[in-house]
Amino acid sequence: AHQEHETRAHVVAVDNICGYAPKIFEWATKTLPKRDRFIIVHGNKTLSIRDNKSEEREENQKKQNEDMSHFYEGLCKKEGVRKILLLTIIFAPHSPQFQRECSFEVVNFKSNDELGRGICKIAAKNKASSVICGS
Repeated sequence: AHQEHETRAHVVAVDNICGYAPKIFEWATKTLPKRDRFIIVHGNKTLSIRDNKSEEREENQKKQNEDMSHFYEGLCKKEGVRKILLLTIIFAPHSPQFQRECSFEVVNFKSNDELGRGICKIAAKNKASSVICGS
């Protein structure tokens, strides 16, 4: 059994900024103790074939990753977090209302199998109690 003061980590896998992903994040913030920390994970599909549109696709993916991190940073702030680690950028408000620690990680993958293994690797590295994801 977990002790009353123990902080647990949870991986929250998100695939976009609309649909189920924000609802899953909202469920987690409302259901899990504020002392628990979240590792928000987003998958970045990489292409093995390079062509004349590769650079444009990479730029679009980079922008999507930035949009995702900013979107979930906003949700973290709204839900009252203590610290947000976004791709090595640290945001740490000094207010007692901010209690939850959130971080954002990107998993590069070529197949769904690689994505699943990447999410599990992050969960293991952070000793996560759970992996929360949608359908």
